[in-house]
Formats: sequence, C-alpha cells, structure tokens
Amino acid sequence: MSRHVLVPHDGGELADAALSFALRGITDATFTVLHVVELFADHTAAGIEDRAGD
Repeated sequence: MSRHVLVPHDGGELADAALSFALRGITDATFTVLHVVELFADHTAAGIEDRAGD
C-alpha cells in the first residue's frame, strides 16, 4: 500500500520537529514538504491576536 504524507513547513522550530517526527516515524511513505510563506504580511491579520485597538 502506497502512502503519501504532506508536511507543511514554515522554517520554524516546530515545523522542523514535525518533519523530523514524520520522517522517523513513517518509513513506508512518500513525503512532500510544502514550504509555507506569508508573502504579504502587511496586508493580512496573521499574527495579530486583537485588532480592536487599530
């Protein structure tokens, strides 16, 4: 049985840990690592918990 695992990665420590965990724990699969970036950080609310003060 073929398995394909998608691992999103943003360059952070948690993403590194998730990738390492997947590679160590799943030996009979094909992996695709998706590098996730936020291209327009100034144009989104990403990382902003409370915008009420704006």
